[in-house]
Amino acid sequence: APLSKLAVQPHSNLLSAATSDGRILLVPVRFSTTFSEQGERGTDTSVGTPIFLVADPQGRPVDLFAAQLDEDGNAAAAAQLAEGSLAIVRRASETNEITGETTESVTRQEAPLPGPLTVLLLDTAQKNLFAGTPDGELLWWPLQDGAPGAVSTASAGTSPVSALTTLIGDRSLIVGQQDGSL
Repeated sequence: APLSKLAVQPHSNLLSAATSDGRILLVPVRFSTTFSEQGERGTDTSVGTPIFLVADPQGRPVDLFAAQLDEDGNAAAAAQLAEGSLAIVRRASETNEITGETTESVTRQEAPLPGPLTVLLLDTAQKNLFAGTPDGELLWWPLQDGAPGAVSTASAGTSPVSALTTLIGDRSLIVGQQDGSL
């Protein structure tokens, strides 16, 4: 299916995209520095195996999303669906330390939204989901194994929230607004 949106997730080596059929694509990308025998510096790129998470089982395009992938292969994505709800999909990977066998499980949760969103951000630990609204509100859902808890709200002013990112190891939330406020 064609890609409808593309994003590089903050503080991660993840390229993510939404498809026109309701899926979120996560592709791990790694860069490493190399040096030739002559001392010339180079960069090698490694693209990992793509992961698809179904955000909308009805196959509608996803316009707004956020995604993360950790070092253990656990993946999560959140998306605003066409009818106005929030979908959170989580893939958990577990490796049996004795046999080395890896098993995967996928869960999908939906939650009502108080209104339309302008931006979504999932922290690198996949434990907090943040969103901004056209009214300048900030929303926060704590996540427990991909399941959203009760939403908390705070005002960032009256201008629409246009960008969200984190700093200092996901401890500080930076909010950008349409009027240029930060």
